[in-house]
Amino acid sequence: MSDKPTILKERVKIKNQKQNVPIDVRDIIFQSGPLIALLLLGGYLSCATPHFLTVSNLINVARQSSITAILAVGQTMVILSAGIDISVGAIVALAGSTAAVLMVLRVYLWPTEFLWGCYSSALHGYVGWFY
Repeated sequence: MSDKPTILKERVKIKNQKQNVPIDVRDIIFQSGPLIALLLLGGYLSCATPHFLTVSNLINVARQSSITAILAVGQTMVILSAGIDISVGAIVALAGSTAAVLMVLRVYLWPTEFLWGCYSSALHGYVGWFY
């Protein structure tokens, strides 16, 4: 084998002026990749359609993503408190699918929703306690 570094293995390093610590440019790009992709997608969509950056559309996007954001904050608190519980996603999926079925069947009675919430909580407690 040759001792020559290949292009894939060679890293571009920049010296930090204060600490003289090498910074890997690829690591910075990989860490900020989702943010770069989001900015590029937002730029493209704002140029592609005139309705993307309207106030009503941004409020709609915020409203649709708020449920996921609230669940993510709650799951972060559970993980940080060392009570690792990854079944939250399953419970959210169960609650969402049940709510969708009840909406299709036009069942809007609060006692039904309350009883289903009690049942699913008891089922989750049973599974979490014994398994």
